[in-house]
Amino acid sequence: MSRVAVFISLLVLFSCGSGEEDPGPINSNFLDNVRYLKLEIADYPEDPVLIANGINSVKFTLLQFDKDRKFLFKNLPSATVIKVNGQTDLKAPFVFKTTQPGIYTFDIPGIPADRFIEPAVELKVIAPKEYPEITMPVIFHFIASPSAFVNNAYLRDLINFHLAEMNKAYSNGDGSTDPSVVSAAIRFVAAEMDPEGNSLEIPGLHLIRSEKFKFKNSEDKDLHNLIWDGNFWPPREMINVWVSDFEEEFSWARFPFLGNSNSDFPTSAFGVFFKESMFTETRINSVMIHESGHLLNLYHNFTSVCNGDVDECSDTYEYRREFDKPFAGGITRTSCEDFQFTSNNYMDYYPSMFNTFTFQQRERMRRTIDLCPFLPTPRNSARKTKGTRSNLQMPFEVDPGTLIR
Repeated sequence: MSRVAVFISLLVLFSCGSGEEDPGPINSNFLDNVRYLKLEIADYPEDPVLIANGINSVKFTLLQFDKDRKFLFKNLPSATVIKVNGQTDLKAPFVFKTTQPGIYTFDIPGIPADRFIEPAVELKVIAPKEYPEITMPVIFHFIASPSAFVNNAYLRDLINFHLAEMNKAYSNGDGSTDPSVVSAAIRFVAAEMDPEGNSLEIPGLHLIRSEKFKFKNSEDKDLHNLIWDGNFWPPREMINVWVSDFEEEFSWARFPFLGNSNSDFPTSAFGVFFKESMFTETRINSVMIHESGHLLNLYHNFTSVCNGDVDECSDTYEYRREFDKPFAGGITRTSCEDFQFTSNNYMDYYPSMFNTFTFQQRERMRRTIDLCPFLPTPRNSARKTKGTRSNLQMPFEVDPGTLIR
């Protein structure tokens, strides 16, 4: 065979023997280069759960692909109609909510099934679940030098501000309509009395005057000694927050101990370590919300290496992020499953919309309320020991595995 014939044979082989035949444009609602489609729930394409309260909702979008199934863009033409369970029409703006639990399917009629990369979308809708409200007092231990000027009125306003922000968050007062957003039914109030039963001059504020008032971080031995010298108040009566001029640029909290304990105090200072420069109304107002989430056993929804469900909540979506590096992606994230979603969870880091605790996160928090012996909960109210404070008999031991920011 001549070289020309061989070349022509190879050309035919490589031009006609690979790939699928171009099926042609879909219809007039789509651009000519669109060949395949994928209906998807916006932000939550991976097995979302919708709560049937008539408020929570999902919104649909349509991914469009070329003849090689390469993604082009997202757009759901306004003339499109989505069928719900093959019957009800869902039209623009393609938002679905309901008060009826069940399994719902969504598809677009009039387009051949082979033009969809995946079959119809399926959505699980569950009945609402309510919990009785829990009230948790909070004490802010503000650490200052003996000679520092302290504006008590200003601190009072800051305490009220942060408590108000927490109460909005834990009651879904920020107005999220995320499919699985819920009220955690937890209310935070300023502690009214000290451990001996004396009324506080400013509810929620305990001013600590100390020669040592700057600390490296929450594992600083001097801070440990200061806390255990009567400045850790009974955790069965209130949540402890220590506000100090920490050298590191973060605030922290400790994860809870779950189980039974005969002691009035845990072996580590259980509470929030709040960096003073963040204790303002001009900084991120989600710091106390985020850190109190850790106290109630919530993990971050991100990880440096994707490996399983990092926060053990099936209705949150994890992504890769380095703890100590700025994030340049705005409020858009790319999940470990490689889809884009909008960050709105309180257990994420800035930048985020910060307006959502999910159903599964609330289940973790309420389970912790039932099982943690060192939270101000109804379970622990009968075990309060009036007149007790921390003391220096506690040895300096820090378990870094319980500490997270």
